[in-house]
Amino acid sequence: MHLSKKLVCCLMLASGLFAAGANAQLPNDTIGSTTLPPPDDHRSYIVDFQFDNLVVGRVTVVDPDNQKFLGMMPTGGGAPMVLSNDRETIYTADFFYSRYVRGDRVDILTAWDSRNLVPKWELKIPSKRAFMLTERYGFDKSADDKFLYIYNFTPSTSITVVDVTKQEVVNEISINGCVLNYPSGDRRFASICGDGSLQTITLDDNGKEIDRAKTKFF
Repeated sequence: MHLSKKLVCCLMLASGLFAAGANAQLPNDTIGSTTLPPPDDHRSYIVDFQFDNLVVGRVTVVDPDNQKFLGMMPTGGGAPMVLSNDRETIYTADFFYSRYVRGDRVDILTAWDSRNLVPKWELKIPSKRAFMLTERYGFDKSADDKFLYIYNFTPSTSITVVDVTKQEVVNEISINGCVLNYPSGDRRFASICGDGSLQTITLDDNGKEIDRAKTKFF
C-alpha cells in the first residue's frame, strides 16, 4: 500500500504534536482542606471497609438530608471509627505496615477535626487492635468522652484504655474468655463471655480497674 506524500506529512505532524504534548509539564495539583458547616446530628460517617485492599480504609462523610458528599478521611487497616458526643472530633484506630503490605506494624489512634477532616493529634497505641469487619463495640467511648476503649485480639482478648484528655494510653485490661466492650456510663464497660455471662468492669478517673463482676446472662 502506497501513502500519498500529503498523508505522510499529516501523520508525521500529528505524531510530533502528540510527542510534544506527552512531554509537556503539567502544573502540580494542590491538595487542601475545606471547612465544613458545623456538624449536626444528621451528618453521616460511613466506614468504608475495602475488601480488595485491606491494608487501607476510609471514612466517607455525607449530608443525607441534601444528598451531598462532604469529604473523606483516609484510614489504615480497616480502621473502626467513633464520634465524640459534641460531634467535634472523629476518632479512628488505624494500623500501618512499614512496607505497605508487610514489615513492622504500627498502631495509631487518630483524632480528626470534623470541621475540616484533618488530624488534630495522634497517639501510638499497642499493636493489638482486633483486625476484623468493623464492629461497633470493638471501638467505643465512655459516656463523658474521657476514655476510649479499643478491643484487642492476639488471640487473647483485652481492652486498651485511652484517656483523650491526656492523650495517652492509661491501661490495658485483660478480658480473657470475653469479647468486645459495651460502655455503660462514665466509668464502666461490659463484655460478653464464652460461658454465657456478662462481665462488667468499673474504672476510676485514672482508667484503673477498681471492680469486676460477672452476671449469668445467657
